[in-house]
Amino acid sequence: MSDQAFQEAFEDYLANNPPQEQVKARHILVESEDKARELIEQLTNGAEFEDLANANTTDPSGKQVGGDLGWFAQGQMVPAFDEAAFELDAGEFTIEPVKTPFGWHVILVEERRIPPQPTLQEIKSQLHEQLVQTLVPQIMAEVKQGADIQMMDVKGEMPSSREAAPADLIFGTVVDKPESQQ
Repeated sequence: MSDQAFQEAFEDYLANNPPQEQVKARHILVESEDKARELIEQLTNGAEFEDLANANTTDPSGKQVGGDLGWFAQGQMVPAFDEAAFELDAGEFTIEPVKTPFGWHVILVEERRIPPQPTLQEIKSQLHEQLVQTLVPQIMAEVKQGADIQMMDVKGEMPSSREAAPADLIFGTVVDKPESQQ
């Protein structure tokens, strides 16, 4: 595929996939609203979020990492959690517990960012696959359009081996066979 095809596909990708803001967050998941409120009060009084997460979260993966969720974009978490996280500025935690199907959350947003768009080299293999999926059917359609395709009727009596084998009729390669091969 040409460099121009890759460049056009890359520009199309960038236009259709603008970078989305992300947050780096931590959370503490607990079973009751009262427990979540108690943790918020402790945070307000200066407690360390990581320490409270390690000691209190019911999220098994969060216990070892201080509730660290890493980076995520809007729409990747359940709606109530997502909405609360994206309303916070960097360094802020929720002042009200957040209810989700998993329980009650206290959320801390550590950072916010808009990630850089990928380079052509970073997504070239992905673009190659998309181009192949798009171009192959187009090329096949063009070939079919310009070709003289004839359908052969294979109904009725089968030809004798001297005339042709069924595959020969299908592929249109009827060839006289030498007497020794009959």
